[in-house]
Amino acid sequence: MIDANGSTQRFTKSSKPCTLFDSRSKEVQDFYEGFLGIPLREQNVEHTLVGKGFRRDWLDVNGNCKTLSGIISSCEKDIFSGDYYFTITYDNWSLSFLDCKYSLVEEKDLAEEAVWGGYCLFSDRAGKVPQPNKGIRCERWICPDACKVSAASVTSKNFPHMCLSVRGFLLEFQVKKSTIKGAGLGVFVRCASMNDSLKAEGLVLAAREYIDLGIYAPLVPEQKIPEHVNLALNFVHEWKCEEWNFSLWGHPTGWIYNISDVVTGELSTSSRQNLLSYVNETDGKEAPLIRAAHDPEGAVHYLLGFEQGDNLHLPLDSNWMELKINYGSGYEKVRVRKGYSRLSHSEQEKFRELIASDDKDTLDDVMKWSAQDLIQCLTKFEESFVIQKGDTPLREIAAARAILIVIQFKERIKSFQEEFATLDDDTSFCDNGYTDLEKLDVVGRCTRLLGALLNSGSTRTQVCKFILKTRELCSTLATLLKWTEKMLATMSVSRLRKTIVGDAV
Repeated sequence: MIDANGSTQRFTKSSKPCTLFDSRSKEVQDFYEGFLGIPLREQNVEHTLVGKGFRRDWLDVNGNCKTLSGIISSCEKDIFSGDYYFTITYDNWSLSFLDCKYSLVEEKDLAEEAVWGGYCLFSDRAGKVPQPNKGIRCERWICPDACKVSAASVTSKNFPHMCLSVRGFLLEFQVKKSTIKGAGLGVFVRCASMNDSLKAEGLVLAAREYIDLGIYAPLVPEQKIPEHVNLALNFVHEWKCEEWNFSLWGHPTGWIYNISDVVTGELSTSSRQNLLSYVNETDGKEAPLIRAAHDPEGAVHYLLGFEQGDNLHLPLDSNWMELKINYGSGYEKVRVRKGYSRLSHSEQEKFRELIASDDKDTLDDVMKWSAQDLIQCLTKFEESFVIQKGDTPLREIAAARAILIVIQFKERIKSFQEEFATLDDDTSFCDNGYTDLEKLDVVGRCTRLLGALLNSGSTRTQVCKFILKTRELCSTLATLLKWTEKMLATMSVSRLRKTIVGDAV
C-alpha cells in the first residue's frame, strides 16, 4: 500500500494514493532527527494563523454537507524548506456530529494553503473575509448547494447520472464512451447557467479551489478491512483487487479501503452504481481535472479542480469535457499488470520482478501473522467463500488459490503450537494468541472451509494445476504437499479432498 506520503506500507502491493495528508510524517521526522541529531522542525512557531478559527466542509456518502470547526492551535516550521505545518484542535460539539468511531480531536501536519483555506471559510461564515499572505493560494473544498444523483441499474445499460448546483451554475455529469482509446467508459461534465445575470464565460475555479464531488470509498462499511485481510483477498483474486484499494487516513494503521467484490475480485455492485468509479486516468502528461483526498473521517473523495497552475474554466456550452485523474507512482504495478505502463522497458522489468514474487511474499507473510490476524482473515473467508445455494461461486482458480492460502493458515497455526509447547509454566500465560485459536476452534474451521472450497468437482483440475505450479512458493509447501504430477492426474475428487482436508494437513 502506498500511503498519503507515497511511503510503502506493509502487506499491500499498490494503491491509489490520496495526497492531502501526511499520516507518516511524525515517524519520518523522528527517524531523521535521531539520525542527524538535530530537530527537523522548529516547534511552536509564531504565525499569524495560530489561535484563529478553522472550518472544514465536505459531503457525506449520501451527498449531505458535514462540517467541523476548531482552532489553529500550533505551528511548526521545517528548518530546511521553510514550509509551515499546522495542528488543528476541533471543538467537542462539532466532533459529536461525526459518525467516525475514533476520536479525531486533532488534525496534524496540515499545509499552509489548506489552513488558510479553512481560516477563510471560518471567517467568511463569520462575516469577515481575510486576505492570505502574499503568494499563498487558499486550498478550499466547495460543497455544492444542491446535489441530485440517479443510481445505475445493475440489470440494464443505464449508468449513474449526477447534477450539482454550484455558485449559480448547474454541473451535469454523465457516463459516456471515453475519449481514451481502449478505455471503455468515462465521466464527462458540462456547465449551464441557472441565472441569466451570470457572466457568459461560465464557472471559474481558482487553482486549489475544489468542488467536492462526493465519496469514492468507502460506500458501505464492509469496504473498510484490515490490511492482512486485503492481502489475502488480493492473493485469492490474482491481484485484481489492487486496482480498487485505497489508503486510509485518520484511523489507526492496519486498515484500508477495498471496493472490490470479495467473491469475484471485480468492482463491487455498490461501486458500479457510483458515478465516480467510471473516472479514467490521464496519460501522465495532461493536467488532471480530478484529484483524490481524504475527509476528516478518513473517506476518499474525488475533487474537481486544478491543484496548480491556471484557473479551471467550465464554459457555458453543450460540449462535454472528460474528467480524468492521476493516481501517481503508487499505481504503477497495476499499470504494468494491465499493459499500459508509463515506464521505460527496463523500469517495467523491475516491476515485473516484484509482481512475480507477490504470491511467494504473501505466503511468507502469513507465517508472520498474529493469532488475531488469522482469526480475522478466516472469519472473512468463511463469510465470503462458504457458498450457499443461489450464491455466486468462486472462479476455479480463485478457489484453488483460496485453498492454498488456507492451508498456509494451518501451517501458521502449527507454528503457534510449536511456540506454545516450548513455554514453561511461568510463561505459558504469554502464548502469542494460541489459546484464542484453540478456544475458537480455528483448526476445525480451517478444515471445514477447505472442504467447502473443494465442494465442487470442477475445482479439482485447477487446484491440481495451481498447487503444482506453486509448490515451491514457500518453505512449508515442500513438506506440506507431497504429491507427484502422476498422483494428481489420477487422484479422485474424494481422495483429493481427503489429502488436502485431512491427511496432508
